[in-house]
Amino acid sequence: MTAATWVRLLVVTCAACSAAPSIDVSPGEPDDAAGGKTDETSKAKAELKVTIDPLYIRRARYRLGILNAQSEMRDIWFFDTPWLELYDAGVILRAREVDGNDDDSTVKLRPFTAPELDSELRGLDDMKCEIDRDPDHETSACSLKIDQEEGLIGDVVAGERQLRTLFSSDQEYMLAVHGPGISLTELLALGPIPARVWTLRSDELSEKVTAELWYMPDGTQVLELSMKVDVADADDGMEELLDFIDARDLALSDEQESKTERALTSLVGY
Repeated sequence: MTAATWVRLLVVTCAACSAAPSIDVSPGEPDDAAGGKTDETSKAKAELKVTIDPLYIRRARYRLGILNAQSEMRDIWFFDTPWLELYDAGVILRAREVDGNDDDSTVKLRPFTAPELDSELRGLDDMKCEIDRDPDHETSACSLKIDQEEGLIGDVVAGERQLRTLFSSDQEYMLAVHGPGISLTELLALGPIPARVWTLRSDELSEKVTAELWYMPDGTQVLELSMKVDVADADDGMEELLDFIDARDLALSDEQESKTERALTSLVGY
């Protein structure tokens, strides 16, 4: 192939990315606050999520400008039985070690809505109920997250401290009232899943977008882009996000499987 042919090929390949407006990229940021108590006065949020086709991850990283040096590193742990009985019952127990930021632990229920919550949990300031939505379907979820002291997660997974030290009394109550009745002592530490996280801002987007690249135990990668909007704006927000992706000539995975499900099934060898 001649040098002139290579130049023409490069111009064609980069046409989409050069025409698209620039993107401001920074390391991942802490999750948005719950925005007040989970009750009828709260403004409902939807988290819009899309997964990039694995064959397009390399192109996506180039065209979005998400470089390793600009990422926030996280190690993500899950806690479940070897048969994923919590996950099958709609419960996710997660802990994240975040480089340069606060570590945290979360109890999440899905599908689940705020009216289903026990009355003692519904009024908690840190309780968050929202819609998780991908291009094909949506589900409701409620989660309770707390920050953790540095090093605690490592001590727990090493067996030096009990798992219950990772969760507050409110989180334990949430699991006891709405979980499948499995004790914390029956759970295994599954992980870690290393991840890189970026925050993207662009004039094309009404809200910031979070890009998460998870490195799975089986050697595969999952790149997810997500954006939080008011539920009333979810349709317009999804169209906006898909247009943003399409402008860079990127393709979505045929199956919009959640990264959590991919991680858990890979960790236990399903």
